[in-house]
Amino acid sequence: MKSVRKDIIKKGIIILVIGIVLAVAGISITADYLKVGTNYIQKNGVYESREINISGNGLIDVEGGNSTFYLVKASNINYINRSNIANYSLIPVNGNMPETGSEFLVPGGSYYLVSFLSPAPGVIYSYVSHETTFTALGIVLLIGLLLMGISVIVLILGFVKREKFKPPEEEFFKEENKN
Repeated sequence: MKSVRKDIIKKGIIILVIGIVLAVAGISITADYLKVGTNYIQKNGVYESREINISGNGLIDVEGGNSTFYLVKASNINYINRSNIANYSLIPVNGNMPETGSEFLVPGGSYYLVSFLSPAPGVIYSYVSHETTFTALGIVLLIGLLLMGISVIVLILGFVKREKFKPPEEEFFKEENKN
C-alpha cells in the first residue's frame, strides 16, 4: 500500500532540490555579471576609476565614502574640470548623495567615475552590463529561494502528517478479499 506521507516527503525533496539548483545557478551566474572596483587613479587633481565598459544597458553603483562622484563618458574625460563637470557628467537616478551612494542607469559605452576629493577607504563602485539579463538572473534566484521555502513547508507537512487509523479488522478483510 502506497503511503501518502511518503509521497508528500518525496515531492518536498524534489521541490527542494529544484529550488537549490535554481538558487545556486542564479547566484553563481549573477556574480559573473557583477564587476566591482575600489581603485582610483589621481590625474591632475581628479580621481578616476578604471574605465568601465558597458555593453547594452547597464547599471553603475557607487557606495560608501563622503565624496561626490560624477559619471563621465570616456570620450569626455580629458575635458572635465571643477567648473564644467556638470556639462559632461550623467545624472544619477537617485540624485548625487555622497552619504547614500549614487546609481546610474546608462546605455552601452565606456565611462569613468570621477571625484575631485580623494575617495575615502571603502568606497566601492560596482557595475553590471546587460541589466535586463542581470534582472532575469535575479528572478531565477528569487524563484529558487521561493521553491526552497515551499519545500520546507511541504516537508514539514509530510513529516507531521499521520496515516489514517484503520482498525485491524478492516485490513484483515481487505487481505481476505484479495485472495
